[in-house]
Amino acid sequence: MTEEVSKAAGNMTPRKIGIIVAGIIGFILLVLASSSIFTSVSAGEIHVKQAAISGDLSVRSDPGLYFQWFGQITKYEISTETYLSNDVLDGGRGAETDSTLVRFGDGGTADIGSVTKWRLPVDKDAMLKIHRDFRSFSSLRSQVRQWIIEVEKQTASSFKAEDTYSTRRGEFSQLISEQIINGLYATETVAVEEPSGDYDDDGNPMFVKTMKTEIKRDDLGNPLVVKQGIFQEYGITLVNHTLKDINFDETIDKLIAQKKEAEQQRAVARANAERARQDAITAEEQGKARIAQARADEEVKKITAVTQAEKDKEVAVLDAEKELQVAELGRQRAEEEAAALLAKERAQAEANRLKVQAGLTPQERANVEKDIAIGVAQQLSNTKFPMIMNFGTDTGVTNPLEAVGYNQMLDLVRTMSEQ
Repeated sequence: MTEEVSKAAGNMTPRKIGIIVAGIIGFILLVLASSSIFTSVSAGEIHVKQAAISGDLSVRSDPGLYFQWFGQITKYEISTETYLSNDVLDGGRGAETDSTLVRFGDGGTADIGSVTKWRLPVDKDAMLKIHRDFRSFSSLRSQVRQWIIEVEKQTASSFKAEDTYSTRRGEFSQLISEQIINGLYATETVAVEEPSGDYDDDGNPMFVKTMKTEIKRDDLGNPLVVKQGIFQEYGITLVNHTLKDINFDETIDKLIAQKKEAEQQRAVARANAERARQDAITAEEQGKARIAQARADEEVKKITAVTQAEKDKEVAVLDAEKELQVAELGRQRAEEEAAALLAKERAQAEANRLKVQAGLTPQERANVEKDIAIGVAQQLSNTKFPMIMNFGTDTGVTNPLEAVGYNQMLDLVRTMSEQ
């Protein structure tokens, strides 16, 4: 093998050797120059090409392989984030990602941590304008970062520190997002009445006058823009601005803690006052309920008494009517019995009269004589005669019976007649 190579090398002429060396050098140069001949656009990228000879600019945003022909390529990311946070998890690395130090309208300061996602326009003219003004994506990102910082600082000056801590934090974040897109709004300071956190004796909130920064608006209610931002000028789209942290300075933290404690005490006082007021209302209502119950009980007693009296009256009336009816029935019965007795006696008398007129039967006569005899005997048995009698001739009385029993005899005859 070595002998064959040696023979082949011996057979090569200097010309052949030069051709081979030239081919090798040309291949190496072609490989080295291929990166300037072709370029690849990845998804999520925008390339701005400046032609090598003419200097013309062109934009390529669709993924794929393109001829570069030694032209200059500047790459831009279609969508990216700007981190202004000291938290490494939020992308906070280096001075360019430090949080924003802001000063609020009441003099308090705080470090604001935020993450802003934004997107470049796909319009070629807009991208060419961005490229002419910034020449690189890093320069563009730096300007976007500065604009976001300016908006956050300007917006903070329109708020009190305690507002962003509690009640107006959402409004604060929303206003930052609006101004990043539209530009900085014109503001003015006005006097307004705000709740003081205290309540009067009736439980109504009390208000105090304070100075507040408000946005100036036109006749249609739209905010007045005093400075147009980079987003509005270059057609950059804000995807999202997230306000993550507001780290207040030590003084503001103490004031917030004191206010929180005071608010808790006021809340407890309000709760106690409300409880006392509710207890008073409850006691009053319970008193009214007891009075109403007492009145109802008395009314029930009254109605019961009236009902009982009416019932007794009705019973008395019924009893009187019943007694009257009984008396009437008794009178009628007496009258009927008297009439019947009278009729009976009249009938008996009539019968006796008729019997006398018609004459008694032998048996009736015998009974009458029997009854008369029995009556005479009884009368004689009951007749009292004197135990001692005096006889004399001076009176002319010769029969003792005439002196003793003449009167008795008259009584006997009378009795027999009655019989």
